[in-house]
Amino acid sequence: MGTLFILTMNRFLGIILFLLWAGSSVAQQNVRKSKGDADFSEALQAFRQERYDQAMTRFAVLAKDYANPERSQYAHYFYANAAEKLDKDKEGWNMLQQLITRYPNWAQKDEVYYLAGVLNFKLENYYRGLDYLNRISTSSFQKDVGGLKQHYLAEVKEIATLKGLYKQFPNDRIVASYLVKAISNQTPSNKADGELAKSLVSRLSCRRKR
Repeated sequence: MGTLFILTMNRFLGIILFLLWAGSSVAQQNVRKSKGDADFSEALQAFRQERYDQAMTRFAVLAKDYANPERSQYAHYFYANAAEKLDKDKEGWNMLQQLITRYPNWAQKDEVYYLAGVLNFKLENYYRGLDYLNRISTSSFQKDVGGLKQHYLAEVKEIATLKGLYKQFPNDRIVASYLVKAISNQTPSNKADGELAKSLVSRLSCRRKR
């Protein structure tokens, strides 16, 4: 289930990342490929052929090649991506955290933040998932980000949890809408929650008219 939305992004992200890597190798046309390049190519081929366990094993080694930051960055990302596809979400998140910490200025930030959102939602860490998703600034991501939020927040039934998320992300329309839905389904009804729901509906309506 976790791969549902990340597959949408990978239709072009996988191609972009691969071409970026391949582009760096073009400059080496007359130079013999290093062992690291060959190992990365093998790891990437395993990933593309959906041999994710093998890909994780190979990328784990390449991620530690800090002497080659470019290769290490992509290895971290693809390891985490492969882990997510195998539902090894904790392992994937651990590797992605290392990527974020070691390479905070990596050009593929939005791709990393999206994957962070997927992994944390699957781990039911909704706050952290929303935090990373709301850092994404690229407009082309927004449809996928919205779909991801709707898919996982629909699973949250506890009003207290949704209230906590709304308190942290008061400008997130999707969080507000699911809080309203949870309150409307609450039995027995709660007067204070009912007033909160009315207030949120009013705010959401005003935003739609802008």
